Amino acid sequence: MNRDKDIINKDIEGLKSTDKVKAFTAIANLKNKAQLAVPQLIQVIEDTEEQSLKTMAIVTLGEIGSQAKDSINTLIYCLQNEQEEIRSSAALSLSRIGENSLEKLKTVVKEQEGKSRFWASWAITMINPNEADEEVVNALNEYRLNGDSDFEILASIEGLGKVIGNHIKEE
Repeated sequence: MNRDKDIINKDIEGLKSTDKVKAFTAIANLKNKAQLAVPQLIQVIEDTEEQSLKTMAIVTLGEIGSQAKDSINTLIYCLQNEQEEIRSSAALSLSRIGENSLEKLKTVVKEQEGKSRFWASWAITMINPNEADEEVVNALNEYRLNGDSDFEILASIEGLGKVIGNHIKEE
């Protein structure tokens, strides 16, 4: 068990690499050891102040997908982070975890304001556009019109496009 933990720690260190091949190899290795890696990745997200490592740990949880469902609460908390990269990575990872994230994301939309509400709305549309209620659409539209960055504006358009496309498909 300690050997596995040491290997996972080595791969987590690999997430820091500026060499993309090494970083992507570390992600792939962690994905292959999802059951053991998820708790350690959660710990990294909760403990590190190093934004690039935190972002890579968040991205890795998204790559792990539904097997990373134990990270949902941590990722939901990351939606409140001051850094856009952290918020958007958390939203993407929650969308990749999928249906298991929906209830928590809906709670964020109903109970929070601002960027966390926006990114939760975006994630909901990526998981299942049928789940996008009026509050989700309003949050996306607000950022389409008043987003602070091109990234937010484009993400809002993407989310709204998913909702519109889904309605057209249903008719």
